[in-house]
Amino acid sequence: MDQISSFYHIDMYRAAYQFKIMPLRSKRFYKMDQYLLIEPPPVEKNGGRPKTKRRREEREQRPKKIRTKLSRKGIHVTCSICKQQGHNKASFLKEETS
Repeated sequence: MDQISSFYHIDMYRAAYQFKIMPLRSKRFYKMDQYLLIEPPPVEKNGGRPKTKRRREEREQRPKKIRTKLSRKGIHVTCSICKQQGHNKASFLKEETS
């Protein structure tokens, strides 16, 4: 027991938690100290590659999104094995095995 610090003994635990901490009812009861004002931590610049897009202001409009994929509407699929429309090579092989 001599190798373990005295801070880890049950007596120290009980001594630390023997008093109850009662919550305050409102901000009126807070003890304010003018010398111990809590400041936020300093802002640090993150590492890594910088952003490529510029940051827009709130009053600027966002650009409309441009569709990059083409629609397949109106296109008929043709099978490369039997040259018929309505199915492709993969579904042709499924029909053949079943």
